[in-house]
Formats: sequence, structure tokens, C-alpha cells
Amino acid sequence: MNKKQRLADGASPRSSEAYPQYPSMYRYLEVNIITLDNFYIHTDSTKNVQKDQKTRYYVKYLLEDRGSLVGRCTRIWCVYEEVVGATKDKLAKENKLDVARPIFIGPYALKFYYADINTEAYAGKFFEDAAKKKIQHVLLPTKVWYLGKIMNIVRGLKEGDAIPNVALRDREEIATISALKRTLDQLETPYEFYGAIIGVLKAIESLAEANIIHRDISPGNILLDNEKYTDAKPFKEIQIKIDDKIAEAFLVLRPPVKLNAIGGLHDLDMAATIPPPTETYLGERITSLCPSNSPSETAGSPAKIREVIEGNKSRVYVGRPGGAPAAIFNPALAALQLRLENLDQVKVDHGDVVNAAEYMDKAITAYDDESAREKAIKTCIDIAVGQSGDWNSRLDWADAIKPDCAWWHKLFLTIVLELKNIDGLAGNPSFQSIIDYCKIIPQKKYQEFHEFSNFPVVILGVAENRIDISIAVCVGEIHVSKLLTIDVTAGFLISANILRLARIFKALSLCREDLVRYYDHVEEKANTNIPLSCLYPQPTPLNDSVEMPNLTYTSFMTRDGQPTPALVSLGDLKFTAMYMATMHGIQNKVVVKFTPRYNRCAHELLAEAGFAPKLHFCAPVVGGLFMVVMDYVDGKSLSQLKSPIPAAIPEQVKEAVDLLHKKDIVFGDLRDPNILYSEALNQVFLVDFDWPGKHEGDRYPTALNLMHKWAAGVMRYGLMQKAHDLWQIERIEKLC
Repeated sequence: MNKKQRLADGASPRSSEAYPQYPSMYRYLEVNIITLDNFYIHTDSTKNVQKDQKTRYYVKYLLEDRGSLVGRCTRIWCVYEEVVGATKDKLAKENKLDVARPIFIGPYALKFYYADINTEAYAGKFFEDAAKKKIQHVLLPTKVWYLGKIMNIVRGLKEGDAIPNVALRDREEIATISALKRTLDQLETPYEFYGAIIGVLKAIESLAEANIIHRDISPGNILLDNEKYTDAKPFKEIQIKIDDKIAEAFLVLRPPVKLNAIGGLHDLDMAATIPPPTETYLGERITSLCPSNSPSETAGSPAKIREVIEGNKSRVYVGRPGGAPAAIFNPALAALQLRLENLDQVKVDHGDVVNAAEYMDKAITAYDDESAREKAIKTCIDIAVGQSGDWNSRLDWADAIKPDCAWWHKLFLTIVLELKNIDGLAGNPSFQSIIDYCKIIPQKKYQEFHEFSNFPVVILGVAENRIDISIAVCVGEIHVSKLLTIDVTAGFLISANILRLARIFKALSLCREDLVRYYDHVEEKANTNIPLSCLYPQPTPLNDSVEMPNLTYTSFMTRDGQPTPALVSLGDLKFTAMYMATMHGIQNKVVVKFTPRYNRCAHELLAEAGFAPKLHFCAPVVGGLFMVVMDYVDGKSLSQLKSPIPAAIPEQVKEAVDLLHKKDIVFGDLRDPNILYSEALNQVFLVDFDWPGKHEGDRYPTALNLMHKWAAGVMRYGLMQKAHDLWQIERIEKLC
């Protein structure tokens, strides 16, 4: 690329009717020729492109240049594309051109920008989706290059490199080519204006039919269909510089590209999916949960297990890679977890102990095969659960699966068990039980209950003398939590082991009774006054003396704290889940958060001073999480504000941090998303009090993300220090 080459075509034309025009500020070019490797093209419209070749563009002038390395960094050129082979021969013949010279066709708009790979606009690949659905009145790119992550191509970094202090987001450079057209800013008549608006409305309607929302409609993104050019001749001769040599070339005028309206839209860089009605989407998600392979095939194959828990369409969370505690969604499951965590408080009688002793005697015995083991222990297990199970029944209505045993209440599964004779052979029985559950819940007979139940179930896996107990719920995706693993053994501690096993069996029996009451309630559809209440948590406090807040959930919140009408995958949220709600007796909307740690004192201290939302509730709940309820703040996070930010922001952040430091508290996590600014109030609010701790006493999380920019000394399980907060304040001050 040759920098600052003077325009070969001479001065900029000044006719108001001429287009494309050379903006007077661009008397010089930064580049003359741009070459792109076809290997990076990834759209359906370019399937026939030769990937081993390159495409060369002659740059006529720069249209737009804005942004920075930490932003979208958009740059657009007016370019002409070089043609080769049969296409070149055809153009040369039609226009009587010397085929030995380079021939370029255009004009096109060549756009480079940095896309945040964490956004739906990037992950959704809307260019391809819109093309497949034949969106009308929207100018789509004819070619799209995905050129690589910015940290790789700009910073020269490799995947996996330690990057402790990188200011860049995870972005990829994308290049697109599309027909160059006038924008609404360049209209010539009122007719074009009104016609363009009508075309935009049609484009919006066409996008909506494909469940796409544009989200960035502005004059620059509204195009005019009529293509007017300064020189309407079919071709012109130019001199260009290629590889430091002057070459004679031709610029050929391309055929007009029609929008089928006077105006239309382009630029889907900020597009998003319009979620379908939640009830419909929930049904579709649950229906799609059913694995293709049988439970036994899946449980015995590492590849099939990986497909279920890590596949592209996987929504079964068993703690790898993630998932929410199942106990926060159902009181019956929470009660089971609480009892298993406090077995000494579970009361048993003589009969319970006798059954546990008999099971132990049979479990520690060796058997030739699974059927012999099953025959020996089945009566003890039925007594333990408190109901005779449905052993080895084939479920023709559920892909003909055949669980070793299932316990039902009317239509609903309460407990499912799979058994293996030898631990470690023939697959994982617990995982096989999970696949049984995945096969059962999506079936048609349960569709009418999708809005009223999250289908809580107890998962049992028995292998030799080992018992695994897990719980699961379905909230559009399946979340499984393992509660206990016990190896039933005799020996010197036989008396204590029998008593412990009796208490475990009693906890299972009580849970089944709780689930029976729950499913009676579901069958009556008694909670229809709260739409889709099954999707939201129903936590149980660790301390039964704690009065839980009276909440009505209204929506999910995204990972960056924004309310959304769509279902949010809890498996993607890493460590926390947030919801919007109303609270009885509180006028304001509230945010309900579930997180593994929280500093109530730090939050209340700043809330009293006006630097944090009012805190209404904070207590630990079953599942290992804190439930936090606070006022919703209508503001923008620091990452959403345009630079430069108001000077009041770092000033107020410093004031808030000073209050904490006087109490020897380090905030610890002053990243941009945790600082909200209300422009109407000119007020800063700190949110996310998961980390605050005592100076040089408490420690940072062991799962701290090292990809973010931190002060020196911040490390996993490192001591928290006030200096770390002060470093972040200095960083924020530089944004003003």
C-alpha cells in the first residue's frame, strides 16, 4: 500500500448533482491499492470465490475515518474492484478495452471495522442470515472478510499469550464490500426524502419478518436508490501506482444495484435478534433438548457425552462448563440439599435403620451382572424412596428409553435411577439418568405444563456400592447439581455408616413427598396469575428465620446488566444471575441478583451516602449463593458512555472509594460495567459488591479473569489492597 498518493483523477468536482463526490478535505489518499486475501471470505454469496486468490481494489478516495483501537475504528473507502479471467475478457470486449491493462469495476464502498465478538451482531452473522431470508430494501454486502482478532493482527499476540494489561476488547477486524450509494444526507429533492423514509419503513418490516432489528438507523445508514455519477461514461482511463510503478488502467462503471424502493437501509453492524414470544421460544427450547442418542449409548461414549455438555446446541449444564444451582429454582430440591448438608438433623426410626443395614449388606456384595445386583437391592431402594418404583419399563412415548427405575406421580417424573454392576464399567449411571430426564421432559404430553413447571427431579446413579445423588430442573435449559456421593462401606465404622445411609434414604423419601405436593400444584395450574414463573428462582434461605422478600419477577437481565424480554442462558453467565422484579411495598423496580459472595456492609455504607442503589435484602440461600435485592438504577455504565466522560464521574468514584477506605474496605472491582452514571441526577452509583473486602486481609477470587486490565499486584487469591482501587481511579480520570 502506497501512502498519501495524490489523486490520479485530478481535482474534486463541485457539482451538487454529481456523485460520488471527492470531499474537499480528502485531497490526498492514504492508500492507492488494497489487496485482500480471499481465504478470509465467509459468506454464502461468495462460495464460488477462489480461496487461493486475492482481490485487489483501486482506492479512489476515503469516505469516512473514525474510531480508535478500543472502539469500532470504522474506515470506508470508495473503491473499484479489479476483475480477472472471463469477467475481465467480457468487460474488455463489451467496452472495447485493451485486455492487457488492469481493469477495475465500481464504485463500491469498502468498509473496515472492529466488531466486538461478544455482541449478537457479531455472533449472529446477520449478513448471512439476512441474505438467506432474502431481506428486501436492505443493501447487503456482496463480500465479507473476517480477518482475525485485533490482539493478534495489531498487537502480534498469539492465542493463549498472557495478556495482563490489555486495554482492547475482544474484537475482530471485518471488511465488507457493497455498492456505493448516496446517503440521506445527499438527497436532492423532497420526493427522494419521503420516498427514502417509506423505503426504510419497508426495510424495517422486512427485517422484522426475519426476527432482526437494525438498531442503528441514522441518515448515514439510509441509502438512496438512484445512483448519480459525476461522469456517467461507461469507462475511463486512469494512471495508478502499483508496486511503485505507474500503470495505465481502466475504471468501468458497474450496473446499478436496485433497492426496489426509493430508499432503504444498510449496515447491520449493530443488529440484534427480535426474540419470539417467550412462551413460544420456551417450548421450542425445551423440545430441542432431546438428545439424538439413547441414554446408554451416550453414557458409554466420551464423544457423545461431550456433544451433550459442550456441543454447539448444548443446553445441558452439569457444572462443566457451567450452570446454575438447581436448588434456587425449587423449594423441594432445596429442602433435599439442606437435609443432605445437615444429615445429623434428619430424624430416622428403627425401620429406616433396618432398611439401610439391609441395603448395605447387599450393596457391598459382588454380583455377576447388573440384573443380579438390581434384583438384590430394588426392594431396599423402593422402601428408601417411600414408593414402589417402575422398574425396567420401556417408555415408548419417550424414544423407547428404558430407565432401570423411575418413580412417578401421575404424569410427572420425581426420581430416576440408572444402575451399573461395577463402578467405572459400562458408562456413568448418573449421566445416563440425566439423559433419561432429557428424553422425557421434551415430550408432547408435557407441553401444556411448560409455563407452570420447571420439572424438578432427583437423579440417582448407583454403581456397585456407590450412590450419587443429583438434582435437576428445566428452565429452557437443564441445570444439574450433584449433591452427594457416598460409598457404602462396613468395617470399623459400620454403625455410623448405617445411620448416615438411613438419614440419606429418609431425605430422599421426604423429597419425593415434597415433589408430589409440588406436582399436584402444577397439575392444577394454580400459579397461572404469574406468567412463566417457573423460569425464575424460588430460593430457600439457609436460615429458616429469614423472611424472604415478596417479589414478582418481570424479566431477565443480560450479562452486562440490561433488562431483556428474551430468555437468558444461565450457563453463559459464569458466576451470577440477575433479574428484574417488583417488590411488595416498594415503588421502584428492583434488581434481584444471585452471586456466590457479597459484602452487605460495603453496599449499605455507600447506599447511605448516595453512591449505591438502596439495598432491600441480602441473605444466603440454599445452593451456595447470596440473594441480593436492590433498587434498579436507570443509568449508563462507564463502558456505555462516550469519551470524554464527565469530570464528575471520577470525582464521585474517588469520594465513594474514600468512604470505603476509611473503613479499611477495598472495593476491588472498579471496572467500567460496575460504575453507573445517571445523567439526569449527575450521580455515580457503584454496583456489584461481590468482591469488596478488608485491606490486606481478604483476597481476590481464585477465578479472577486475567484478561482484564488490573493494577500491579492484582492476582488470583492475591491480597486486596487500597492501592489497587486508586490505580483504577487514575485510569478513570484519563477518560475525561
